[in-house]
Amino acid sequence: SILGSAIVRVEVGLLFILQAHAAIRMPEEFNVEKDFDVKNKYQKAQKYIRCDLCQMAVGNTFDSVGASFTEDDVYDHIEKICDIDDLYAKHELLEVENGWKMVQVSESDNRSAHTLRWQSHAMKELCDNIVRPYDDEIKDVF
Repeated sequence: SILGSAIVRVEVGLLFILQAHAAIRMPEEFNVEKDFDVKNKYQKAQKYIRCDLCQMAVGNTFDSVGASFTEDDVYDHIEKICDIDDLYAKHELLEVENGWKMVQVSESDNRSAHTLRWQSHAMKELCDNIVRPYDDEIKDVF
């Protein structure tokens, strides 16, 4: 039917639009042989850690801005809401039976610099895609 075809076209168009808005970060140094598999490994964790990562990023905003703030403080922080490398470094992506989870790193963190880099990269990329697009809504809460 004509209506059915129109609905399918609209759904495909919306799917294309939604996919086109995803941010993909690439570090300055990227060695395909060394980095590609590790990057893809931690990218798979992204769908499992969405809520935890959002809570971490937005919670960090509330903690950083504090109780007494100016509108400029909020805007300055929200502008860099996903640039929280120190916070990413304090969290680890662990593969578990049903997927992945994000946990705080213990004091005996034995991740290699390479693993830390790509875990942080996956978290930052996810933040760019699920938190940053809602910066206006986050600002409105203040």
